[in-house]
Amino acid sequence: MQYIQHRDCYRGAWQWATKREGPCPAAVEERTTPWAAASESPTEGMTVDAVWNAGDLGCGDLVLELRRRLHDMRPGQVLAVVARDPGAPADIPSWCRMTGHMLVFARHPEYAIQRRRT
Repeated sequence: MQYIQHRDCYRGAWQWATKREGPCPAAVEERTTPWAAASESPTEGMTVDAVWNAGDLGCGDLVLELRRRLHDMRPGQVLAVVARDPGAPADIPSWCRMTGHMLVFARHPEYAIQRRRT
C-alpha cells in the first residue's frame, strides 16, 4: 500500500475508496487455505461467487479494482481472479494481508480471495 500512497495517480483513488468504504483494517497475518493437490483450480471443489479476469492489469490498478470488487460482495463470498501481471504473485498476497481478506488459493495466474467477514 505504500507504493499506492506515494503515487499521485493512485493516492486519489485510494482516498476516494476509503471515504466510500472506510479504512482498511490493520495488517493481519497471512491466512491461506492449503489445497490438496497442486493441479486444483480455485473453481474445482469450491464455491466461487464471482470471477474476474484481470488480464495484465497490475500494481495499483489491480489492487484498486480488487478493493472495489470485494467491497461489492457479501462477507465470506469468494472472488476467483486471473491476474497475469508478473507482480501479482507478490502483490495479491500482500494486499490480502494488509486488508484482512483471506487468500484461499494462489497459483499464478489463478487466485481465490474470500472477502473478510467484517
